[in-house]
Amino acid sequence: MTEENRKTFIDQSFEDIINNNVKNYISPIVYDVLLSMIFKSKIESFCDDIDPETTITFDVDGSTKSCFRFWGTHSSDKVTQFNNKDNFSKCKDCWCRGMCMECVANMIDGYSSIISEEGKFIECKKQDLMEYCIYKIIELSKDKERLTKLVNNFERFIRYA
Repeated sequence: MTEENRKTFIDQSFEDIINNNVKNYISPIVYDVLLSMIFKSKIESFCDDIDPETTITFDVDGSTKSCFRFWGTHSSDKVTQFNNKDNFSKCKDCWCRGMCMECVANMIDGYSSIISEEGKFIECKKQDLMEYCIYKIIELSKDKERLTKLVNNFERFIRYA
């Protein structure tokens, strides 16, 4: 998807949230930014759900897995390495580090455009898109009614991946 298409998706996502179109999927960038701004959350790792101290999932055979995406025969010892943002130098000083989420299972399976399945940093355009998203929120803040709808309706769009 081109950057222009991603920005269009961001714009449409804001409209969907404001208009409460809960059947529509919203941009992951909008999701990450609003989750951080509205709930004042800080994402320490790529996936906060993969935390052995707070989260566990069981496969049908009773074995423990770090994520439901690893059920069945698929398992990987790369999870901890890939989930740690400190293992990627480009992430260490990134201004949007605390808002950034990325599916670790997608990384391991080779579906991430940011981290390869070998654990190499590829490319990240989230900074530009998150900046765009924040500017759109500032623009929206000029209309208190629309901003209120954005904030109040957002929780209806929170879905588990």
